[in-house]
Amino acid sequence: MLHCFLTEEELANLTKVFNNFKGVGVSLSESGETGDHIKGQGLLEYGKELGVVEDTDPGLLLLLWKLGSTVHWEVLREEFVGGWTTFGAGTLPKMKQKLAEWRKEIENTDNFRRFYFWIFDYLKEEHKTILLLEEATTVWSMLSLDKQWALWPKFQTYLEAAKVKSISKDTWRQFYDFIKVHPTTLDSYDEGGSWPVLIDEFVEWAKTGKVDMDD
Repeated sequence: MLHCFLTEEELANLTKVFNNFKGVGVSLSESGETGDHIKGQGLLEYGKELGVVEDTDPGLLLLLWKLGSTVHWEVLREEFVGGWTTFGAGTLPKMKQKLAEWRKEIENTDNFRRFYFWIFDYLKEEHKTILLLEEATTVWSMLSLDKQWALWPKFQTYLEAAKVKSISKDTWRQFYDFIKVHPTTLDSYDEGGSWPVLIDEFVEWAKTGKVDMDD
């Protein structure tokens, strides 16, 4: 059961905010659908109101995580109202403040890891355990992992050379640990370790320049 931290006025305003951004998404939808959710341009405009101003900003994903979004890149009415009621934010300024607090929270490694793991399950292909490479690399960049890892350009070159099309759940999860263990060099890489096959093959390529194209 939700614990309500909002006044009746704030609850009414919450519904008003939802309806406003839902309307933006519906009015600009090319499909003509009228589902009870905020999506598309409506979601982008809502994000802007909360301080998400660039496509490379992970703020929208963070927002969707916290509100318990269950459908790719949209928020259902019950998720929106229920989530913000629980967080005690019934106005745009309070929502913006909450998002700023959440950004600070994921500076903690454990909180970031939970967010990072959720992203894969949220964005993965339906009924599959893979994330398309383009989406994976986009999100890695959004999370600034490319800026945190000196070997990122080399890794990107490998992905292109090996014609990698998707990232498995295991690779996604261990990739974060891998770049922390090997931030600048692969000299200490343990070939007998339990890293995913893609990472093993990347290290082999980095050392020999050869790509295994048998698969």
